[in-house]
Amino acid sequence: MSQFSLRSLLGVVAMASVGLAGLTHPNREFKFIVVSVALAILGLLTLHAVCSRPAFPPFSTGFALAGWLYFLLICNRASTRSSRPGRSKPSTRR
Repeated sequence: MSQFSLRSLLGVVAMASVGLAGLTHPNREFKFIVVSVALAILGLLTLHAVCSRPAFPPFSTGFALAGWLYFLLICNRASTRSSRPGRSKPSTRR
């Protein structure tokens, strides 16, 4: 059983606070970083599922498969939303 040290706990709290601060005022760079980190994690878990010993891949395979499926669904939804013809911004007239 592993124990958390105070240093690792403070690191997790610092990362969570930076992430939550980014969520309060999101900008283009923050969104890019979040997507990049998510894709890196999915890529690493895919490699882990393919290259590891037979005892460990079930978790990695399931996580990577669900993650890639979710990513493809989100990309498909975003592309269909932006390509709808005749959809314009609502007018600001009163």
